[in-house]
Amino acid sequence: MGRCLHLDKHGRPCTREAEPDADLCAVHGNPLPARQPLTAAVVRKIIFRLAAAILLLTFLVQGYLFLKAVLGMG
Repeated sequence: MGRCLHLDKHGRPCTREAEPDADLCAVHGNPLPARQPLTAAVVRKIIFRLAAAILLLTFLVQGYLFLKAVLGMG
């Protein structure tokens, strides 16, 4: 077995032995599983964008009504 091919952020190689039939050791070879499915992330993103659009529209309408009242139009 060879050495693990992982390099840290300073370019130093890992000192552990690589797993059989792999290029990385047990610590670096298994990526962490995704914390949430992709569909949940997409739904959350849509909800946040919808909430942001509603807030923006609310502030724009309030600003329009304020300027309309201050300038005496209507």
